[in-house]
Amino acid sequence: MVKDRIEVRVYLPSRDREGRELPLWLKDTIETIAVEEMCKQYGGSTKTTGYGEWINPETKELCKENVNVISSYTTQETYEKGKPELEARLEFIKAYSRQSALLYATIPVGTVTLL
Repeated sequence: MVKDRIEVRVYLPSRDREGRELPLWLKDTIETIAVEEMCKQYGGSTKTTGYGEWINPETKELCKENVNVISSYTTQETYEKGKPELEARLEFIKAYSRQSALLYATIPVGTVTLL
């Protein structure tokens, strides 16, 4: 049993800020960058898929996209220590994939049981 854990999640887009589908090579590249950073910082990662929707601020149209969520469990202390490097990598992904924003979240989970 490990106490005082948080989950760090990075939401990876499949469309750019204009709502255009990203090329497969670019989706693979940004996913690799995110996974490598999460594994380096926290020792591992898990990928789940989801579906997101957002309003294009220029056209006011509803955009729908598949998203990959890369997550890791860690301590608040480890997260804070590596936060500048994680955010720098995410800023790179944001620029590289032509995003207006890139979401990542930390979620307190408390106690994690490892079997």
